[in-house]
Amino acid sequence: RKEFELPLAPVAAELQIFVYTRYQLFINGRYVARGPNRFENQRPEYDAFDITGHLRAGKNLIAVLVHRDEPSGRVRQHAPGMTLRLQATQPGGAVVSLTTDSSWQAFAEPTYGDQPRVWSSFSESRDARKLDGDWTSPSFESSNLPHAVKVDVSDLNQWPVPQARTIPLLRESEIERIFHTTGAVTDAHGVFTLNPGGQILLEAPRVVQAYYSLDIDAQAGVRIEVRPQFPDGKRGAPGIYITRAGTQRWISGDTWALKSLSIEVTGGPAKISNAHLVEVLYPFDRVGRFASSDPL
Repeated sequence: RKEFELPLAPVAAELQIFVYTRYQLFINGRYVARGPNRFENQRPEYDAFDITGHLRAGKNLIAVLVHRDEPSGRVRQHAPGMTLRLQATQPGGAVVSLTTDSSWQAFAEPTYGDQPRVWSSFSESRDARKLDGDWTSPSFESSNLPHAVKVDVSDLNQWPVPQARTIPLLRESEIERIFHTTGAVTDAHGVFTLNPGGQILLEAPRVVQAYYSLDIDAQAGVRIEVRPQFPDGKRGAPGIYITRAGTQRWISGDTWALKSLSIEVTGGPAKISNAHLVEVLYPFDRVGRFASSDPL
């Protein structure tokens, strides 16, 4: 987490970031991106984002949520850590640069429970009551957070020098979805009041690889369970979120293959709004189609 000042709103700004192993990037309280793309252990590649429209004159905030995969054999060998560089061009051509150093703040995010060993998509177990507020927001009281610790990069087997990305960034696309509800009341603004035992089902038009984002308003201690589902009736591992009092946003840390997503609550009602499914894929565009008499 890093707060910094800009004299003027930039005319151009690029943010470069490499994280071992996964990250979500927030700027001024808004979700921006996730990563990384796949990389080779001996040649890690940093992601680069145009964030011009996310910065403003005066105080700004960069916040990064990092998930470290457990090292395993030849596949995941790096020590945990993050490196980031921002270059913001001001009107008139002056460049303001920002890099990761010990002035950043870093801490173990307390709302996340223990993770089992994971290889692919990992389920979450979060208790939002363990943190007073949203640390990715500029309004969060951060004065007591500890400072980041510099990583020893002298061993190039642990931290090879990151290189510029050679393949395109992943593309995030919001998926059209159909809402099916049981035991839920919907108001004119599309806000679902979900009572214990009720369910919201977000159905996608096809099987997608996506993350979910939910805006939640509830009393403290309401348990929200989400599950990815497939057309054949199989269900994925659940994600669990225990609410703190008030409004909050849950963005899943990983993507899931799913045809639909179920949302259920226990322990009290909750209001659910802005329920999104966002597909994350390497970019491609359909440019045509063909038919063939050959069945293969």
